Amino acid sequence: FGGASTVFALSNLPNGHQVENLVLIGVPSKMERVLNDALDTMGAPKAVRRKFVQFVERKVKFPIHHADTAKGDLNGKVGRILVVHDEEDHLVPFEEGQAIFEAQEGACMLVTKKLGHFKLMKNPDLIQYVARFLRGG
Repeated sequence: FGGASTVFALSNLPNGHQVENLVLIGVPSKMERVLNDALDTMGAPKAVRRKFVQFVERKVKFPIHHADTAKGDLNGKVGRILVVHDEEDHLVPFEEGQAIFEAQEGACMLVTKKLGHFKLMKNPDLIQYVARFLRGG
């Protein structure tokens, strides 16, 4: 939830606050899907799913879709955005990264192949690419 939490926090910054660069690697765009995937993994029945989502919404005091990464308004709060997603990410589907990229004005997207979700963050070439991006390259 790191990338999603970061986008949510940045989108709620007061005007006048900005970060230079943001890199989102394999980040989901819809928080309800993330919760439902976790509940699927646990084998939770549908009635439990609804109750759990309602419980989370009561705890955070807003509808869960307000935390959707693709809906985060980063205009004026982030200088440059790089979205990195692998076409074969089976944990967070590629379409989720694409949705974030399309929603964030001026974002760049790096599409990788055959790295999946976990190998993506350990790939030396990607690490160098991200480091160059963060240095302004």
